[in-house]
Amino acid sequence: MTERRKRPMLTLRQGNSKTDIRIDADEARVNHEAVEAIANHPQLYQRSGELVSVLKRRRHGRLSPIISPLPPAVLRSWLTDVAQFRDHHGHAHPPEWCLHYVRSVGEWGVPELDYAVEHPVIRPDGTVLQAEGYDPVTRVMYSPSTKFEFVPDRPSQNEVIEARERLLDLVVDFPFAQPVHRNAWLAGLLTFFARPAYDGATPFFLVDGNVRGAGKSFLCHVASLLATGRRMDPTTQAADEAEEGKLITAVCRAGDVCKLIDNITRPFGSGKFDAALTTTTWEDRLLGQSQLLSLVHRCIWFGTGNNVQFNARADTARRTLHIRLLSQEQNPEKRTGFKYPDLAGHILRHRGRYVADCLTLLRAYQVAKPTLNLKLKPWGSFEEWSEIVRGTIVFAGLDDPIEAHDHLTRIADNSASSLANLISGWRELCTAHDVEGCTVRQALEWLAEDVEYKRTSPGHTIRFNTLRDALVELCNTAGRPLPDAKQLGYALRGFRGRVVGDEYLECSDREEGGRAWSVLKLKTKAKSEPESIAAQVG
Repeated sequence: MTERRKRPMLTLRQGNSKTDIRIDADEARVNHEAVEAIANHPQLYQRSGELVSVLKRRRHGRLSPIISPLPPAVLRSWLTDVAQFRDHHGHAHPPEWCLHYVRSVGEWGVPELDYAVEHPVIRPDGTVLQAEGYDPVTRVMYSPSTKFEFVPDRPSQNEVIEARERLLDLVVDFPFAQPVHRNAWLAGLLTFFARPAYDGATPFFLVDGNVRGAGKSFLCHVASLLATGRRMDPTTQAADEAEEGKLITAVCRAGDVCKLIDNITRPFGSGKFDAALTTTTWEDRLLGQSQLLSLVHRCIWFGTGNNVQFNARADTARRTLHIRLLSQEQNPEKRTGFKYPDLAGHILRHRGRYVADCLTLLRAYQVAKPTLNLKLKPWGSFEEWSEIVRGTIVFAGLDDPIEAHDHLTRIADNSASSLANLISGWRELCTAHDVEGCTVRQALEWLAEDVEYKRTSPGHTIRFNTLRDALVELCNTAGRPLPDAKQLGYALRGFRGRVVGDEYLECSDREEGGRAWSVLKLKTKAKSEPESIAAQVG
């Protein structure tokens, strides 16, 4: 007969004995005592208004900690671990009405949990969290997945240089377009270890290549292998903004440390993704429910693609740190002669050393920071991340990775040039028809008439090509020569009031036949790049 496995004894958070709860008609008292009792369970935490626990699940071939909402059946079992219920018959099960209250109360007096990590991290005070278990300062559950080497409390200059060079040596065979793109990758790597040290937002790390097979996805996995010991969990580009919102909600509920949007093929970015990148609290509704969830958002987002274009109606490029790979090979996937032929295996074998190198850089900067005056270029929405991660990069003697971001905003975000063409082309169309403005339907009719006139009059030259090109770029016409009225109206509303040079698009109040859109000039000089002028145009 198989021997029954004994259940391990629990060490309660306070005291060693169960709470005795008498069940009677006083539900308020029973519920209150049950909530007080469950707070004594050593494996229970709360996150985003939910009771959660840390589980070990197999991911990429090994067990890794994940944050999981507590199922009702587990709550019932755990409540009996810390409380003994009795009624007039004697021992009793927890009543369903009591279990429902405990699940729903929203505040349990148990520790808040933001992360479950497998590597040491930097605390807000600059010290290194190296003790296994729950840390109330960072709200982190640390479960080391290997043995990590010692991080000096006050690293020397030589230790900083050696750590920097060892980390950069790992990516020596990747064809970074410029050194700042390599530094941007290092910033993404350091973010894994710095994330609990700041409460603010984290930028999107985009690994962008000029050709397939340049190593974009693997470069992301290198960072994740070093930090977590496993590859990043990939997902595909969402089909639309609604699907993107569902993805973000799922990532927040799971407490994912990082997420990879792999192989971006369409113009990228949306209002929901922009909002997620600049907040640490994500609000959304569960599918089929009216309940609004308010979730902790600490995920580090990575993306890959070839010559990625950004959605002209989104502001994602401003929130992105660019990591550009520029391969000179026709078939880079066939390259040989790498310094580390089995780079993934090498990282895993020496991960304890490389993790210590990351923490050495971060710790050295925290120690030296009070005496420094780095004067980093501001990056709105990412001030706290910049102060810690960019500050560490510059302190280590490397160029500021913000230069890679600035380069991206000049070349990868097509909204500025497309908007300039839209404004110029709209002005040209209105001038040709001797009007100050026109409705969406009028504009589409005029453009269609010009094409029809060309068909019947071979000598006629198609006009308004600037506007046509801009509409195809901005409206996703799916191969059609012109958008429909709904698409064009949506695009115009998205760009209302954004300035190019000294001009912007504005619409009149609704009249019979629709709103008339016109190109107006600013009364004062504006910046050369699009910006909001709500104060001037209302």
